Amino acid sequence: MSKANIVRAVASSLGIPLTQANKTVDAVAEAIFENVGTTAVRIPPLGTFKVKHRAERKGKNPRTGESLTIAARDELTFKAAR
Repeated sequence: MSKANIVRAVASSLGIPLTQANKTVDAVAEAIFENVGTTAVRIPPLGTFKVKHRAERKGKNPRTGESLTIAARDELTFKAAR
């Protein structure tokens, strides 16, 4: 499902224009992404968004087989609700 499909579904469900539904979907996404860095964001019927830290690790270049170091990073994870 694309963002456009979600916007159309919100607009028809709430009986609002597409532009207003688009702003609503953007506001919800922005609220999730702003707060997920500090705490897990739980949306009971949907699931949980949280940031997971991945440590620095060794890897290999698949083309050359050369060893390299993959930098540490934070990544957004999602776990679906039951």
